[in-house]
Amino acid sequence: LEPRKHYEHAILAMKLATRRNPSLRLSIVGDGPSRASLEALVRRYSLEKNVAFLGRVPEDEKLDLLSRAEALVHLGYPEGFGIVIVEALAAGTPVIAYNVPPLNELIKHGVMGLLVPRNDISSLASNFLSFHKFHFNEEYLREVAKRYELKRVAEVFRSMYERLVSN
Repeated sequence: LEPRKHYEHAILAMKLATRRNPSLRLSIVGDGPSRASLEALVRRYSLEKNVAFLGRVPEDEKLDLLSRAEALVHLGYPEGFGIVIVEALAAGTPVIAYNVPPLNELIKHGVMGLLVPRNDISSLASNFLSFHKFHFNEEYLREVAKRYELKRVAEVFRSMYERLVSN
């Protein structure tokens, strides 16, 4: 949990969204330097029943959480390629992310999840309220994730390397 991941945006969006739907839940997985301030923010907004900090979880538990989640909320920027996005897609779980590179190059809006304007907390809250996992084709999400299997990616890099060397 660190500032560039913008967990506070998800918490602020929950503050807005739970006014209309008090049953919404957000689970935050991981640990890090921002945890204490994020927990304080949850207490300040009285969201203890809505936001849970799960800390670090074993890999199998993380994959189980992803498979049962309505969505993965991934608001990090600047951010490199996030492996957790591919893990969510492989679990058939769509992604809610900011419309920033490289996330908007990986996630097709409305097909693999939703892209929200960067830092737009009210839009994020609206998406929390209207989001439904079953509007997305789980099998398609799983197929997309296969594009990033290690053997396929290695073959793409090998082929690209051979083309560069031959030129």
